[in-house]
Amino acid sequence: MSTNSAIGLLADGGEVVAVYCHWDGYTRYNGAVLNTFYNTEEKVIELLAQGDISALGSTIGEKHDFSRSSEYVNIVALNTEVATECTFYNRDRGEKTAAVTLSDRHEFLDHFSYRGAEYFYLFAHGEWLVSTGGLFESLSVILRTPENV
Repeated sequence: MSTNSAIGLLADGGEVVAVYCHWDGYTRYNGAVLNTFYNTEEKVIELLAQGDISALGSTIGEKHDFSRSSEYVNIVALNTEVATECTFYNRDRGEKTAAVTLSDRHEFLDHFSYRGAEYFYLFAHGEWLVSTGGLFESLSVILRTPENV
């Protein structure tokens, strides 16, 4: 069973540009990968430009067969194995998906709740925030809690 998430970027005007991510949305995986590998606005923009994500990896990677098994690398600092590249619905499966622009954080939560997201990641003012449908909290603080270490 998948753990769906949404990944977004807070724009200067308060809008949120965002995509859906199907697999491993929990903070110990997608949260840790975002916080570690997509930690600048430029990297987040590059990620979102690919459209909806099947599986998040440590790099954008290259076009590959959608059903191909991912290669994983053990990241000691994250205490987990991480896919070496992302799998995208558009690039790797040929489904036409694109990031959506939503009016604000509330619409971001509503839009992706409807799509089944359980975790909501928002890159805002140089840091990742996370929500499970309510208030947004600092992802780096959440990742330091005992259940995520």
